[in-house]
Amino acid sequence: MTDELLWAQAGPVGTITLNRPEKLNAVTPAMLTALDECLDRAEQDDTVRVLLISGAGRAFCAGADISMPQTTELRALWARDARHTERQLRMWSFPKPTVAVVQGYCLGRGCEIALSCDLVLAEEDARIGEPEIRQGSVLSSIVPWMVGMQHAKRFLFTGDMFSGREAAAIGLVADVVPTGEGLERGTRLAERIAHIPPLVAAAVKRVVNTAYESAGLRAAVQANLLLAASLDGLSAEELGTAELTEIRRTEGMKAFLEARDGPFRVP
Repeated sequence: MTDELLWAQAGPVGTITLNRPEKLNAVTPAMLTALDECLDRAEQDDTVRVLLISGAGRAFCAGADISMPQTTELRALWARDARHTERQLRMWSFPKPTVAVVQGYCLGRGCEIALSCDLVLAEEDARIGEPEIRQGSVLSSIVPWMVGMQHAKRFLFTGDMFSGREAAAIGLVADVVPTGEGLERGTRLAERIAHIPPLVAAAVKRVVNTAYESAGLRAAVQANLLLAASLDGLSAEELGTAELTEIRRTEGMKAFLEARDGPFRVP
């Protein structure tokens, strides 16, 4: 475990808190390892009937911490992306109901963690998106299964960040709540769900998930893993991001983000 990811339990509700508020809870490998350990703990403990996932401070999660050293070796990229995909699908089919509470930024890996939960409550100030697509990084996403085709393509083509209200309008999240009320409302929802007998809750989840898996969700996410890892293994020149890479190297992260996101701003 790590101080950057916290576990707590109150009655039947187990809570995982991403806890790097000074970094907007950008995830590190150690945090993801701790997340896996918490999932093991919640799954094996019969007193935990619902799992709640939240972020400390003013964001749920700003995505992977891209300030950390990044590998370019294809086998390592494949292994990394395979672990992420396995985690997504594990959360998707987790035997107990899961609720994510989203405030502020919910991006990239953080977005996929949240959307892998059964229910997502988003505060009005949420900014939900996958802007890393603009720098050539493609996740094996479940977004196409959550919203209509047009909304999925817009979300993934642009890397735009959707507000909580916009996300609720297209079905990306279950509900939008006032800013500052997410954790309280999410906890109340989890406590209500915890009254459902565990076998019944597991059956309900199985019924709904089977409908999507029969339509190919699991197979599609797993198949897209190869594409995502292959793109990650291309050079900046091959991917068409050489200019962005050079700006990051010579001018720093702030200039890089401006160069990446500036062209996508609506006039």
